Amino acid sequence: MDKESYFIRKLVESKITQGIGDDAVVFSNRPLNLHRGKGFCLPSDISSPVYAMDMFWEGVHFKKGWFSNYEISKKAFLINISDILAMNAIPKYALLGISIPKDASKTLLDDLLAGIKKVCTEFNIKIIGGDTICGKELGMAISMIGEARLRPLFRIGAKIGDLIIHTGKVGGSHAELKTLLKTGMKINKKSRFYEPILRTNFIYAISRFAHLGIDISDGINAELNRLSKIHQLYFKLKNSYDKNFQSGEEYEMLFCISPKDYLRVKKLASIHRVNVSCIGKVSRGKNAYRCMCWH
Repeated sequence: MDKESYFIRKLVESKITQGIGDDAVVFSNRPLNLHRGKGFCLPSDISSPVYAMDMFWEGVHFKKGWFSNYEISKKAFLINISDILAMNAIPKYALLGISIPKDASKTLLDDLLAGIKKVCTEFNIKIIGGDTICGKELGMAISMIGEARLRPLFRIGAKIGDLIIHTGKVGGSHAELKTLLKTGMKINKKSRFYEPILRTNFIYAISRFAHLGIDISDGINAELNRLSKIHQLYFKLKNSYDKNFQSGEEYEMLFCISPKDYLRVKKLASIHRVNVSCIGKVSRGKNAYRCMCWH
């Protein structure tokens, strides 16, 4: 069985692709280009494109047996979508690069496709191209293209006196990873390490007044160190010894607001059924919190 051809054919048949078949896809609003390119030249429907790219690779992000193949492809797409949402953008298109193990069965490929279709259908994403190879490990590299909303959220914009807030609870991802590495038991499907929870509507709601936003992929401590370097300010934690702040792959939202907007955030959190925690404040100085190397 030609695994690469089978995968591409089934992907196209899933109806979550668009413009696949040429060396690359063209976005244009020129009538001549659209006519000549037929299905490989798409109408340009993004005025402010947002690009993000992430990888999800066996031996680096997961081990065999931790996830089903359906769960692997599902999480690979979700963590990429998280980057787009964190910018207050709408995910629209994806370029998919995938390494298929040489011993992959038809069932394995079908399961991967099912996970991809599930997420792309939920978020209305079209796959517009990519590449497939046969390799030793299963891995996915996804480039996501989104449409920026009226007010994008950047990593810069914090002011002295701002409150530091994150959504949800953190620490569960690291706890689950430690258990898996120690026992090798099947993953707990209720854990954050198993599947990220994306706060789409809440992010959109706070984007009107939040000063910055970033998703927690490498841990709160690591993200705050990045923010400190960008701003040359001290992102001071109330409890800098909390080990949960070193937990990566949480994919919760970390953001800063003016103190006057705190009650507003609490109200929106209640409306969207999201837990929020105020963990610190921005002041003069710099921070260098202890971090874990995740990947």
